Amino acid sequence: MAATRKYRPWTLKEYQLAVKLRRERYSCEAIGAILGRSATAVHDKLYHGPHSGVPRALMRRAQPVRPEPVALSEQAYRNALPPRDLTAWIMGDPLPGYSALDRRVIGARR
Repeated sequence: MAATRKYRPWTLKEYQLAVKLRRERYSCEAIGAILGRSATAVHDKLYHGPHSGVPRALMRRAQPVRPEPVALSEQAYRNALPPRDLTAWIMGDPLPGYSALDRRVIGARR
């Protein structure tokens, strides 16, 4: 009869060591050998951590993205343009003022 395995919860130190070793390019098998766990357990903890009890302190929040002021002014300009008709939208025509012809005409006026 096969011996049954007992679940051993991950400690914070074990998890931090596993993350550190993985960043140093150790394989899950090697990390498992160091920690005395299976490669599957290491893989599941590292790649499916939030669903398997990773301490919240170790989860990183994404930094908010702040667009450049130039991009915001460009967006405001595009939003102020008259809407394109459905055919122009489907065919991928550029917005008014953005086609090569429009730019050539604008350049000639300057």
